[in-house]
Amino acid sequence: MLNKNTIARFYVIAKQNLFGLLRRNFVSPRNDENALWHGAEHLPHRNDKKFRSPSPISLLTSHLSRLTVSTRNDTEKLTFRPFNPSTFQPAFTLAEVLITLGIIGVVAMMTIPAIKTYFDKQATITGYQRAYSILSQAVRLSEAENGMIDTWNFPTTMNDTAQSLTFFNTYLAPYLSISKRCDTASGCWALSKKPNGTPADVTSDGTIRYILNDGMALSICNYGSSLMGIFVDINGLKNPNTMGKDVFCFILVQRAAYTVNRGNGNLAEGVKIGGIYPDGFGLDIAGSNYQYRGCGKDVTYYYAGVYCGAKIVKDGYQIKDDYPW
Repeated sequence: MLNKNTIARFYVIAKQNLFGLLRRNFVSPRNDENALWHGAEHLPHRNDKKFRSPSPISLLTSHLSRLTVSTRNDTEKLTFRPFNPSTFQPAFTLAEVLITLGIIGVVAMMTIPAIKTYFDKQATITGYQRAYSILSQAVRLSEAENGMIDTWNFPTTMNDTAQSLTFFNTYLAPYLSISKRCDTASGCWALSKKPNGTPADVTSDGTIRYILNDGMALSICNYGSSLMGIFVDINGLKNPNTMGKDVFCFILVQRAAYTVNRGNGNLAEGVKIGGIYPDGFGLDIAGSNYQYRGCGKDVTYYYAGVYCGAKIVKDGYQIKDDYPW
């Protein structure tokens, strides 16, 4: 390995002999016996017949290609080699790099929103399935201890908060993993929006609210006539808090009924046994009830979007192109 002394020695020798090298080849007769630079005898001389006055640069490059410097102990040598075009490694120019980055940016702008929408839809489907499973399991566990659902003491007066609390705390709360109880106070539910983005807090009907351990939020509505509404926000207080995206409605029906109606659009049809169902179960959700509870951005009624859960189920737990995303 070259040390600092070797490099310094080489610098001094180069400085002393560079101009001497050029002077010997262009001005004075050649005298190689005392040359300190090994390899000088291979350089062309101005007295040679074939001498064509090489440029100083080509002369220096040719000479340096054979140059070696010896140290005192003759154990260290420094060798120079000229530039060889055959070993040149090609690279991209700055313009090529900028054009490539621009193309990548355009492709990203076109694809990233679609990818995000796809994963958001999958998260909605997964969250809806989880919510449906949690509520169904709670009903089954409660039936195992409290008897079949058709024997439960459902509230008889619509929007009666006391009856709602008694019912929920008796038949459902013990079988849900609840982390926070708000009852009728705020703090467990975010203001909901319709599919078209306008405000529509459909959970205001005499509600009591809870947050589960997994962050899911529940809002319980007393519809009377042996019927309870359960609104679920699958990601709690996080955005978008929109019907059909993260807010869905289920109904808890006490007994079998061909038509479940609350007066502003049917809630279900063909219920063969009491239990938990998506709002809109068994209905032609694009039919006459669409204007009240339909899953579409063109629905402006108070309960717009509550059929969205039933549409996901009807479409085989998929969000298709006609879904109001």
